[in-house]
Amino acid sequence: MRIERALASEAKALGDILSHFPKREGIHMSDLNYCLRKAYWRKTEDVVVDKATILNWGNGLAWQWLLLGTAETPELELDGIKLSPDSVLGIEVKETSKYPSSKAEPIEEERVLGNTSWLRQTMAYCYARNVPTVQIEKEYEWDLLVAHDMGFNKDIRYWKLYFMGKELIDNWYWMRERWTLLTEALDNARLPDVKYSEGWEHKLCPFFERCKVELEERGMV
Repeated sequence: MRIERALASEAKALGDILSHFPKREGIHMSDLNYCLRKAYWRKTEDVVVDKATILNWGNGLAWQWLLLGTAETPELELDGIKLSPDSVLGIEVKETSKYPSSKAEPIEEERVLGNTSWLRQTMAYCYARNVPTVQIEKEYEWDLLVAHDMGFNKDIRYWKLYFMGKELIDNWYWMRERWTLLTEALDNARLPDVKYSEGWEHKLCPFFERCKVELEERGMV
């Protein structure tokens, strides 16, 4: 027998996956939840998405389709911010194979509570679904389903997240502040400050080399 790598078919497979992730118009909640400088570059440049990112996106979408079905969830928009929940039922699906540090141990309660990006995202969805009736002292629920990759071992955890109305309101104010910062940066062609990011993002970022010296000077890596 003989074997030959089919590069054209490989490229088509990647293209088929990427076709499910078209470039978004406007400002999306996911632009605000992570590094604003990365969001700026993605909106102002024709960024080539690398193979690893395409496959990571595909992994997450595959889990979402397996667990929630393939029906498209209507996009929401509030205060100029677009949101795309995984489900109208109030369930968010996460898949962890792209996070190198996630492989050693199961996802326990404290790790969920420490994942600020997951919490900010689910709080934003929860707020948008319940506005304008969000009450400060009322409790609201959003579910989080985590498909966890630990190398050869796999795990799945289903968490029910309960937020007080005040938490949802405070989180949405945070999102609106970030929306203002990113909007002003785009309108004025001014790069956002690198401080609007979190440490774990830096070395996973496709633009890391552009910011490396500045991050090192500030002691952020």
